[in-house]
Amino acid sequence: MSARRLEGLGIVITRPREPAEALARALEREGARAIVFPALAIEEVKPSASTEEALAGLGHASLAILVSAHGLPQHFIDDGDPYCAHIKTCMDLILAQLPPYPSVLAYQSRVGPVPWIGPSTDEMITRLAKEGVRDVLVIPISFVSDHVETLYEIDLLYGEQAKKLGFRTFARAESLNDDPLFLDALADVVEPRLRR
Repeated sequence: MSARRLEGLGIVITRPREPAEALARALEREGARAIVFPALAIEEVKPSASTEEALAGLGHASLAILVSAHGLPQHFIDDGDPYCAHIKTCMDLILAQLPPYPSVLAYQSRVGPVPWIGPSTDEMITRLAKEGVRDVLVIPISFVSDHVETLYEIDLLYGEQAKKLGFRTFARAESLNDDPLFLDALADVVEPRLRR
């Protein structure tokens, strides 16, 4: 990479901390502006409007909420990455504001030969079917926008799995996408750091 191509480019890196700092230094040597954000305290989470809309359209007695987060190789967690704790905190804050349906957490998007955190989303769908659940709302908790891991992996791959297992309903809440509250929250975090 040449410094000319990276000059003025702003890059935001959030985690894991030590590799992020090393990457930021390397990018800055190439002329880019890199900002490493520390882990933020999670104080308040509001379910997205699409989550509330999806729940209103379901309402079956056998409904379960499947919170699906992006997986990580296990070694990141073993090395102290707080990702799983952050996901659990967000999940608990969201679920506290919803009707008390049974809920489970699973992780998706595994790739490569190393061990990943679990349980996996496909394993959890199978477990829910064995437990007699017939209606599932998937909340993609760690995805800020709808993309291949929500539109294809959840909707198509896991949706087909759920259909084969006899689920009556398999719905997904939309990701945050361009929700104004989400964009304002991002701006509140990023803008002060850009002024430094």
